[in-house]
Amino acid sequence: MAEAITGAADTNMQQISASAVKQKVQTQLAEARAVANRQETARAQSAETPAAEVNLTDHARIYGIEQKVNSSQDLTSDEMNYIRVNDTDLYDKALREQEALAAEEAGTAVSAPAEVQ
Repeated sequence: MAEAITGAADTNMQQISASAVKQKVQTQLAEARAVANRQETARAQSAETPAAEVNLTDHARIYGIEQKVNSSQDLTSDEMNYIRVNDTDLYDKALREQEALAAEEAGTAVSAPAEVQ
């Protein structure tokens, strides 16, 4: 009889253990799915950058380049190409500034265009 009780207890413990393992696996699976969903949502949101955010970035970059032009600093070819495409007025101003710097280094002055009367 003691063997029957021990056997029944062992079977009961195995069932409880199997049930606990199954529940733990289901919980971990649910957590993994939640993490995957959050990651997918974050990827989707980062891929859909709002136009206003991109526009602010463009303005900040152009502003930085404009500051370099105004302080007579040399621009990189990437910066020149960027403003050539995105801000033609600043590009023209930068060209004039760089021509003036080159002329100054060469010892000649570039005259300003004459005003039309």
